[in-house]
Amino acid sequence: MNKIQEKRSEEYQTLSLLSGTPLLTEPIAIDNNLAQLCIRSTTLECIEPYDNNVHILWLTNEDKLEAESLNGMNVRIYHSNNDLIDSISELQTSYVFLIIDYELVTNILSFLDDFTQIEFIYVLTKQRSTNTALITDSKRSIRKISNNKSKLFRLITEDIDICTKDLIFSTVFDLTTAEESTMQTQNASFIWHYLLIESLFDSTVYNDTAKKDLIEYCRQQISLENIQEQESINKFEQNYVSEDAIKWYTDSKFIFRELNKALRLRDIDAIFKFRFFMIDFQKQLEQHYDEEIMQSVQTVYRGQEISPLELTKLKNSIHKYISFNTYVSTTIDEKVASIYAGGPSSVLLEIEMGSPIYLKNKRIRPVYVQDKSKFQDELEVIFPIGSTFLLDSIEMKNNQWNIRLKLTNEADYDHMIDLIQRVYMKNMPPKLKFAELILSLGDIQKGERYIKMLIEDLELSADKVNIGYAYNIMGQVCLETGDNQCALSYFEKALKNQPENRYPVNIYCNLGNLYREKNEYTIALEYLNEALKHKQEIDLLELAHLYDMFANIYREMGNFDEALYYVNQSLDIRQPNRTAHHGDWITYCSIALIHAAKSDYTESLQYLRRALNIASEILPKTHPSFIYLYAFTGFMCFECQDSSLAMKYLRKAVNSIQTTQPGQNFNRFIYIFVWNLCAQLYNTSMNTTNAFYYAQEALQVYNQLQNLIPKSSVVGRSIQINLYINRLKFCPG
Repeated sequence: MNKIQEKRSEEYQTLSLLSGTPLLTEPIAIDNNLAQLCIRSTTLECIEPYDNNVHILWLTNEDKLEAESLNGMNVRIYHSNNDLIDSISELQTSYVFLIIDYELVTNILSFLDDFTQIEFIYVLTKQRSTNTALITDSKRSIRKISNNKSKLFRLITEDIDICTKDLIFSTVFDLTTAEESTMQTQNASFIWHYLLIESLFDSTVYNDTAKKDLIEYCRQQISLENIQEQESINKFEQNYVSEDAIKWYTDSKFIFRELNKALRLRDIDAIFKFRFFMIDFQKQLEQHYDEEIMQSVQTVYRGQEISPLELTKLKNSIHKYISFNTYVSTTIDEKVASIYAGGPSSVLLEIEMGSPIYLKNKRIRPVYVQDKSKFQDELEVIFPIGSTFLLDSIEMKNNQWNIRLKLTNEADYDHMIDLIQRVYMKNMPPKLKFAELILSLGDIQKGERYIKMLIEDLELSADKVNIGYAYNIMGQVCLETGDNQCALSYFEKALKNQPENRYPVNIYCNLGNLYREKNEYTIALEYLNEALKHKQEIDLLELAHLYDMFANIYREMGNFDEALYYVNQSLDIRQPNRTAHHGDWITYCSIALIHAAKSDYTESLQYLRRALNIASEILPKTHPSFIYLYAFTGFMCFECQDSSLAMKYLRKAVNSIQTTQPGQNFNRFIYIFVWNLCAQLYNTSMNTTNAFYYAQEALQVYNQLQNLIPKSSVVGRSIQINLYINRLKFCPG
């Protein structure tokens, strides 16, 4: 009996280690050594050649098929109809390109009729002839039947290019969604990206290095053989001044094209290259806004080529909100717009302006730029990044599709923006917001690069106010990456550079977290008690975070009653406050861990579900926290003897892992947890093939990390046992 209890204790110690998915602005995160290794970094929007809402799925009967990739995009492999359908259901607002092995088409095709997110279906066959007709009850047609995988992949590449090239709109979202869903996390993704761009405008990084970075980047993007464009870059280098930003945007192809490409793809590194130009351009747009002119403009127009795929997607989005991630040029003259809408695949956009004066944020007011534009006869109106519209109607008029939009007041999602800013960015100096947002989104590697760059600039300027914040953030980065000594050094620097009118509560919490990592709980509690001395002065959210930190330490010490006392103190603060409520998901995770450690799995599962619902309201869908949440929820379902529901959540965890792209700094400890649990679940359902596959996957990652996970640990033993059992079943000879 004692051995069983000891094993259970060890398992939940591992679970506690796996649970750490901290947002760097929150000192209450449930993290420790394995957690730092477990979920290190995924990005808000994966940087790839195509829109991150493009997914390639492959249903195959090849059990040993290894992971595939196409132009840097993961091809997600499925061996079961149910797994595939569950995944497609999760991708409600995405472009799905589906490959199906010929032998499996008949049984699955009719179930795919209602999935509007599927753009094309391709069939891969081993037969020499590809002329065999497929007879099914499905309404769907097959894009291509091929016996050549390479040629089929080339066709898919071409189709994705058509689908994603020059998309009018980057985001379709529904502000009325109130439950956990892909659409809801899509809303959050849009708003986080919007805030990221807003923070860049506040960063005031205007220096010679910024201009050189942009010029070098643009030269790399333009072929040396394109003499005209290279010469245009040279002129920009020699002649550019801030007062001519609008003129350069409307005149220079390389600025217009490369900037909007970076914005459309949400390529944060490329966007950062344009930082000094974007600050100038945005500032000039705001200065040039003429209230009298814009009040007199009722409708503006834009002619645009559009793919049939996007038109279909827009038709399915009537009465939803549409957002531009780029700057968008329009005209007050319908005839000018019609010139650009003359092609067979063109549409005419009619945008009803309403009254832009009611847009509280001056940065998203449309601006009439005729006198500043290179082409004054186009009567141009520019919509800034983040402009949002209601899609009113799509009608055919005079053999042309007319898309009617209404400019909306950003107050429709103002509450969400205010929420994220208060929960994650409160009291953060403008210069630091860009790097802090990237870190809060889970991209440690990229965030570290930007915060180091900022520290270099701040140290040269002797800016003690901002440098203290920067040191504290850098200390959190070091803590995330497991470099405790480096973290301690930065936290000490942060304490020395604290402004006199600010209490160092956050630094004390971080120091408490550092010593918790080292299992030095007495010292950790001393720092938290130092922070608690400022209880009357600090913000209520900070106090709730502090209580959560106490709970985490007492939970790890095995003092569950004291841990529950502090998480309840935190909830007492959060629940009456709607804004604070959105931080509840981390507190609920902490409570779930406590109940799991006490073997109260049902109670643990209830808190995890609450955590998932709240996290879905505020976090973008690619946030690494979802991997942990799905995996832990799946594990609790497994402990509650609900293998079917456990597998559903494990599939979600697998899908979240598979959205990470090659080259991302994503730690693989979570792989071991997910793959190993998948192997156990498939064993339970007697699915030997999949059980063996996931057991091998877990072992493969484990072999790369043996120096960090001893074979005698619960994780090491579990992997070895799973693989041994599956080898006996799969290879009985």
